[in-house]
Amino acid sequence: MPGGIGLLARWANPGAAEALARQCCRLPLALRVAAERAAARPAESLADLVAELDDQRRRLDVLDAGGDPATAVRAVFSWSYQHLDPATARAFRLTGLHPGPDVDRYAAAALTSGTAAQAGRLLDRLARAYLLPRRSWPVRDARPAVRLRPRAVPCP
Repeated sequence: MPGGIGLLARWANPGAAEALARQCCRLPLALRVAAERAAARPAESLADLVAELDDQRRRLDVLDAGGDPATAVRAVFSWSYQHLDPATARAFRLTGLHPGPDVDRYAAAALTSGTAAQAGRLLDRLARAYLLPRRSWPVRDARPAVRLRPRAVPCP
């Protein structure tokens, strides 16, 4: 869809577009699927989609890409998670335990029982796998895939 989320912002109030971006954890694939879903339902407001995404238990179902397994957000997260090395996968699971919206390398170090430098490298690997959004160092938003996908990947 040309214009993506920017086009959606013109259709609705900027507050609804910002809420949608937050609910999609600003992850490109989730935003793309949400934008296409909104475009396919012109009679509904963007606020309606935001309300639908409020239910975290159903969020990944709402972000299903029309049955296309190659672009379903759940499938992409699962594939990304399965290709992580064990230490990075563990860090991914543990960042979901952090109570705040952001995690820095010090918080990640406490969660993983490692050093701040080791935790920073783990956060960078998660960002490269698109499981955490890229942010300016040293803080990462801990919500993305961890909180977007409550049951999307196994958490041994």
